[in-house]
Amino acid sequence: MSPNFPLLRKSSRNPMVAVLAAFGALALITGSFATSAGAVETSGGSVVTLGTGKAGQKLIRQGVRFKATAPATRKKLSKGKARIAASANDARVGDAATVSLRGGLVLKRGKRQLKLRGLVLKSGANQTTVKAKLGGKQTTIGKVNGSSLISADAGTVEMSGGKFSLAGKAINKTKQKLRLKKSPKGVIGKMDVEVQAAFEDPYLAECGLAADTKTAGTLPAATPPPSLSGAVSTNGNPVNWGVKLSLRGYIAGVGKIVGLDGAVVNELPFPGPPPTGFTWPDEAEYAANGPGAGDDQAVLNGSGSILFCNEPHGFRIVLSDPTVVIDGANSRLIADVDTNTTDLGTGISDWIPAQRIDFATLDTSAVAPAAGAGTLTWTEVPTRLTAAGAESLRLCEGNPGPCTYVEGAEFDPITVTVKTAG
Repeated sequence: MSPNFPLLRKSSRNPMVAVLAAFGALALITGSFATSAGAVETSGGSVVTLGTGKAGQKLIRQGVRFKATAPATRKKLSKGKARIAASANDARVGDAATVSLRGGLVLKRGKRQLKLRGLVLKSGANQTTVKAKLGGKQTTIGKVNGSSLISADAGTVEMSGGKFSLAGKAINKTKQKLRLKKSPKGVIGKMDVEVQAAFEDPYLAECGLAADTKTAGTLPAATPPPSLSGAVSTNGNPVNWGVKLSLRGYIAGVGKIVGLDGAVVNELPFPGPPPTGFTWPDEAEYAANGPGAGDDQAVLNGSGSILFCNEPHGFRIVLSDPTVVIDGANSRLIADVDTNTTDLGTGISDWIPAQRIDFATLDTSAVAPAAGAGTLTWTEVPTRLTAAGAESLRLCEGNPGPCTYVEGAEFDPITVTVKTAG
């Protein structure tokens, strides 16, 4: 099995490890920078060291002290500096990241103070905007210049040593509220951020398998189905397929198989064999391309999901929304494949979200379609796993012996019936 790594990967240039070692009290605020199994809560947060930079030093010389509002915590440093740590309350990570922090900052001079609560960081690649409640309204109170490492796939955002400056109304408000002689323009501190956004395995309730890491899929996207000329659109053309008998038997013996969103697991009474197969509701298009049926085309779009849950052995596979393409030598089955697999060496379960791929090839060359009453049926069409299909299942990862789930492996034949008229 290929190695898996925790989502919160440490970059070699990131000084957060030293920061956290010096500031162990961060573990006392709700959450730490370590991801928990399942990552069901946002974790991590921000550490800002105030009193650095020319503007920060000027604030100290004017008698300004830096405090924190709970649950953010403060550590007093030398020469009037302070380190404020706030845990992340929520995070949304895409091309940019939005992080809400617990607690806030306080700038205090004598009995006068300016509280900045409800801190929200909006991070792009090169700059972070800091928002907070000022005068009862959420407004931009600062900016941080510095590169952020943002991963939408992993749900993480990291920044080291960003230069924090007050901005906009916060500059004048600070001067007025604290009765400063000089405006606090310029860098007043430095900020570090390391946050893991909340996520969980989407099939945790059904399969009981948490996700410690989330990895983006890298398989080639499915080839689009052909555009059918003069197509007839119909419904009531269910996709019936067993996927693979040995897989059904293996999963049924130690785990369970679940149908969701209209997909059905076809059971036989106990003590019969494993489930006989699966049915996905379907809408279809059919095109007759000549006097015979040999070159006819059909595209059947199935819906729903079949879950192969194997919690005892630490993995699950979900096949969703299969599309059966009848198109001569290009006949194939397309599907979304979503997996969660546990590395037996580390115990870390790695979730790869759904990838829509060409999952299996269909060999229609030796199958003559049979006409029925307004239908056309291709019976027992051989199917074979594609390279992408084999990789998507992840069943051969870490397998020291022979593995049958490889490119070209025979899967269950499929029978396809399509209505030829609406």
